[in-house]
Amino acid sequence: MATTVHPDRTVTFTLAAPEATSVGLVGGWLPWPPEAIPMAKDDDGIWSLTVGPLPPEWYEYHFVVDGVPTADPDNPTVVQAHPQDTMLMVPGPGTEFFQERDVPHGRVEPLTYHSEVVGTERRAMVWSPPRTHDEPLPLLVLMHGGGGDELDWVVQGRAPIILDNLLADGAITPMLVVMPAMMLSGNVGPGQLVVPPADKAPDEIVDNLLPAIEKAYPVATDPSRRALAGLSMGGFFTWDTLIMRPGVFAWYGDFSSGYFPDGIDWLRTEGRHLLDNPAINDQTILHAIYCDEMDAAWPNNVNTRAVFDEFGVSYTFIEVEGTNGHTFTSWRRHLRDLAPRVFRS
Repeated sequence: MATTVHPDRTVTFTLAAPEATSVGLVGGWLPWPPEAIPMAKDDDGIWSLTVGPLPPEWYEYHFVVDGVPTADPDNPTVVQAHPQDTMLMVPGPGTEFFQERDVPHGRVEPLTYHSEVVGTERRAMVWSPPRTHDEPLPLLVLMHGGGGDELDWVVQGRAPIILDNLLADGAITPMLVVMPAMMLSGNVGPGQLVVPPADKAPDEIVDNLLPAIEKAYPVATDPSRRALAGLSMGGFFTWDTLIMRPGVFAWYGDFSSGYFPDGIDWLRTEGRHLLDNPAINDQTILHAIYCDEMDAAWPNNVNTRAVFDEFGVSYTFIEVEGTNGHTFTSWRRHLRDLAPRVFRS
């Protein structure tokens, strides 16, 4: 069976499950938290449902078979971190920047390195641009959110395609983009993400990941040629690196993040010495913060910016068109906006 996107942007989903007593559909176009839409079963045991027309977008979806989330067996584009989810493209206006074009494509490959933080081998995905010279490239480290992995930005985010298109248009500086797996033992629990000293991500990034990148690729080592960005949980890691290890990177992008109330309280009291460090501003060229009012992180983002204002931490707040809350619909657009800003004088 095959899921079919029709010219009018309606989509027909089908699943062969003759033994199932109920099948539903969950998709990224549904309000959060989504409830499964019941599908109808025919005499041959084929379940089907037509939805839409849907706004043009790159959607996650899955079936719910007798209560069990289930990937579409006929769709090979599976989300590794959430293997019940598969991806679906509904083309149309607004999706051009993450649609494949007939342009030179960068190379996407894994990088494996040893982490002293967790004591295991770790993996990152690397996008490198088409090269015509051997000059060291500037580096962007791009991090996923909670529950994700190194493939999130490749599969859901379509970062390599976005970067291919931006580079072909002359909109970005050629750069190396490294997308690491950042679910580290000991830094994903409540009360740990929100208080910087408990976050081991800055040590992982600076002491383990950067040396591995520099050993494997010709990258610039000057902080003015390094950028760090992340979404949601990766946004915490971006801020914690800025606060705890200022001066390692000079360009920062924070997508859809914000410290929780206990983290805000800690920064105003025990952690105020971190925010008082003049190196945060003196050694940073750009500190860009992205969020919108539909985002679940919006209240925390507002409160975090208030703390930055209180302590004089400089930042640029950016809202971009076409965002849709705490989703890759927003984060793809954040990346499209940030990438042309970094490494420019």
